[in-house]
Amino acid sequence: MKDVLVNMEAARATSARALSAVQVVHTATATGRSSFTQVEDAVGEAEQWTAAIAESARAGSALAAEITRELGSLSAGTQAFASAMQDVAAASQEQSASTEEIAAAAAHLTQAAERVAQASRAFRT
Repeated sequence: MKDVLVNMEAARATSARALSAVQVVHTATATGRSSFTQVEDAVGEAEQWTAAIAESARAGSALAAEITRELGSLSAGTQAFASAMQDVAAASQEQSASTEEIAAAAAHLTQAAERVAQASRAFRT
């Protein structure tokens, strides 16, 4: 009987240790579950940040494309203006040359008029 009591005492001690181990495992499981929940929340938040960053990158890319198009348009306008200014410069040079020709012709006509006037005076006298 004594052996039975000793065995029962040993079984009770083993059961107490097993219960303690089960309680430790239960507590560890609850802590692990809480940790996994925190990890899941952090992953969800990271996914939201990643999506926001991706959207910002897309918007930045679209803005850069629009700026590139506008700069191309501005460049074309600048080139057209430069071409027009070259045309104005060429026309100004042509006008200057025409003015010089007119001045030379006027001088020639003035000389011819003076010769005619001298010839006319010569016939009068």
